Amino acid sequence: MSAQPPQQQHNYAPRSGFDTSGASGLYHSARPDYPQDAIRKILNAAAGSSKGSPVSLLEIGSGTGISTQSVLEGAAKTIAGDGGERVTFQRYLAVEPSAGMRQDWTKHISRDLLPKLPAGLLANDADVACVDGTFENVSEALSGGEEQGLYDVVLIAQAFHWCQDIPGSLNAIAKALKKGGYLALIWNMEDQSDETGAKWVREARTQYERFEDGTPQFRHRYWASMYKEPALNDQYEVVPAEFFSRKLPTTVEGVKNRVLSKSYISVLPQQKQDELMKGIESIFAQSSSDDEIGRVWIDEQKGVFEYPYQTELLLFKKK
Repeated sequence: MSAQPPQQQHNYAPRSGFDTSGASGLYHSARPDYPQDAIRKILNAAAGSSKGSPVSLLEIGSGTGISTQSVLEGAAKTIAGDGGERVTFQRYLAVEPSAGMRQDWTKHISRDLLPKLPAGLLANDADVACVDGTFENVSEALSGGEEQGLYDVVLIAQAFHWCQDIPGSLNAIAKALKKGGYLALIWNMEDQSDETGAKWVREARTQYERFEDGTPQFRHRYWASMYKEPALNDQYEVVPAEFFSRKLPTTVEGVKNRVLSKSYISVLPQQKQDELMKGIESIFAQSSSDDEIGRVWIDEQKGVFEYPYQTELLLFKKK
């Protein structure tokens, strides 16, 4: 395990920016889904825990439902016989602190997705819902009562770096999980590496990351202090991390919207946002050659090119 960085005082105020990007639909349209192979790993873990029974899954920080949709659609493929061991659901409880995010989750999941799911994916009395909550009060709520030992998987997608009480959350999640159940952490990250990424991603990140202002970010890996916690090591088996690289279609407008969907960007004054968008556009100006910035075209006539992403999946099995 690599050395962990020191703790840092975080600025959690920009989390309110998700209300804006969530309610407007920007977050859902600008953010990518999750690789099918990664989702299959999570579903296989769920199937192993449930031992053939319908799965109970708790998702903390569910956002607008991007990860929820990835999981449910991935499970639908298992019903069709394409995607590994068959997975059905007894319960899918999503917990999300942002009112704007919950609003969009209800639209995309409850209204649009659930009616389209194949028969048999959800048990007849299945409970699928999104409720208000944070890591902190979920920790309190799951410390006892009917939630204890109920879940096959606790999923946290693109969110664990926001956790303010890592030991408390790990303890509460362990109580919520069945023995042999899994905590699954997953993140998508724009790929700026020399091996699988692109130089234009690096240049874009240089422009927008200067506005972070102490906002918790996955890339700093302060969340990885969890590996030092007795709350992890005493209660979970650490499964080796897995990484997934892919190239998704995007446009210059798509890149701009991806940046605008970030919490700390959405709370900037409009003038600062406008200046940043001009800076992003300048990366792709006609004076920049594709080779120079590492842009790989999918359909040049339509302005569509590759957006490289790397996804990190971490699984922890309850002892």
